[in-house]
Amino acid sequence: MPEISPPFKFSTQIGSRLCRQIARFRLGFDPHDYVIEGVCKALDGDALLAITPTGSGKTSYLIIYLTVMCAVLEDPALCPVTAFPQKPAMIMVCPTKALEVDMEPRFVKAGLSPLVINSDTVDRARRSSQSVDLWSRAASPDIRVILLAPEQLKTKGYASLMENESFQARIVALAVDEAHLVDAWGNPSFRPAFKQIGLARARLAARTITIALTGTLRAGAPTLTVRTFLGFQNGRSHTIRRSNMRYDIAIIFRTVTSGARSVTFPELDWVLEGERRIIIFCRTIAVGFRVALYLWQRAADWPDRDQRIRLYNSLNAASYNCATLGLLRDDSPARVTIATDALAVGIDAPNTDDVVLYDHELPNNTDTILQKIGRIRDGTGKGARGIVYLPRNAEQQARKLV
Repeated sequence: MPEISPPFKFSTQIGSRLCRQIARFRLGFDPHDYVIEGVCKALDGDALLAITPTGSGKTSYLIIYLTVMCAVLEDPALCPVTAFPQKPAMIMVCPTKALEVDMEPRFVKAGLSPLVINSDTVDRARRSSQSVDLWSRAASPDIRVILLAPEQLKTKGYASLMENESFQARIVALAVDEAHLVDAWGNPSFRPAFKQIGLARARLAARTITIALTGTLRAGAPTLTVRTFLGFQNGRSHTIRRSNMRYDIAIIFRTVTSGARSVTFPELDWVLEGERRIIIFCRTIAVGFRVALYLWQRAADWPDRDQRIRLYNSLNAASYNCATLGLLRDDSPARVTIATDALAVGIDAPNTDDVVLYDHELPNNTDTILQKIGRIRDGTGKGARGIVYLPRNAEQQARKLV
C-alpha cells in the first residue's frame, strides 16, 4: 500500500514561514508573530481566542487565515498535503452596524469579497430596483466573508442559508468580534440576540472552527464564560492573551457637576476649546442628545458646527452615522463626537486625541474604560487622554460594591 503522508502542521517553523510569506506577497505587510501564531493554530483546526489590545491588528487573524487558504487552493504546490474546501467562506458576527461598516473595506482591500447583512442592508436591497435577496447572494461562491448582526442569526434568511448544503460545505470558520460582549450584552433586557451565537455555532459542521477576537476580556471567570459559551474544548483550542495597557494615554478622573436631568454641562465646556479631536461617550441616547444640544448652543457662531459637533447613535439614519465615521477618520483640526456604546467597540478612529466617558453612574468594570479609550489608536506625542467623569457620590457607590 502507498504510504499515507501525515497532515501538514502549520504550527511549525515551516508552516509559520509559509503563512508569513503568503501574507507579505498577497497583503503587502509583515504580520506580528502573535498573529502568525494564531493563524497557524486556526489553519490546523484549533478554535482561537485572541485577546489583544485595540489597534493591534485583530482583523489580521481573519484576513490572513482566509488569504492563506485561498493561496494554497490556487497553487497547491505551496502545500501539497493540505486540503481546504473549495471557495472557503467565513461567517463573522459583529456587535454593531458601525463595526460591520468599518470591517467591510478591510476585507475588500485584502481581495476577500465581503457581504454585510443587517436590518439596514436587507431593507435597502429589497427596496432597490432589482429587489436583491441578500441571503441568496450570501450563498454565492464568490463571497468570502459574511458580516452579520447577531439579530440576523434567528431570521428565516439565515435558516435557509444553513440548509444550503453546498454553502455549508464551504464554511471554514465562525468569527465573533468583540467576544467579551457575548456575556455582557446578551442579557434579556438589552441584546438577547447575542445568545444566538452559541446556537449558530451548533448548526455548523464539526470541522468548522471558531475564531473569537476581543481587546478586553479579563482572565478567570469572564474568559471561562466566553470559552464555554462558544464551545471551546481543551486540547482543540488556543488562547493568545496580550496586555492591553495603554502607556500612550493618560487616564484622568474628574467629577460630574451637573445633575442627572440637567440640560447644561459646564464641566464639558473645555471640549470646544483648542484643536482637539474628541469622542464623548454617554450611557444613553437621551443624555447624549442633551450634551450635544448644550454644545451646539455654546458653539452657535461656528460656521461649520454641523460638521464639528456630531451625534452617533442607533436612532440616527445609517447615512448620517456613516458620514460621522468618515469625519472621525479625516484630518480635521477639531471635532466633538457624542456617542453611545454603538461606537465603543472595534471602530477605527485613528485621529482621536481624547476620549471622554461622561456618566452619572460608575462604569460597569475596567473593561468598559479600556474598550472606549481604545478608540485612540496611537496617543504617542499628542498628549492623548482618557477622561472618566465620575458621579459626585462615586465613593459611596464604590463602597456598596466592595
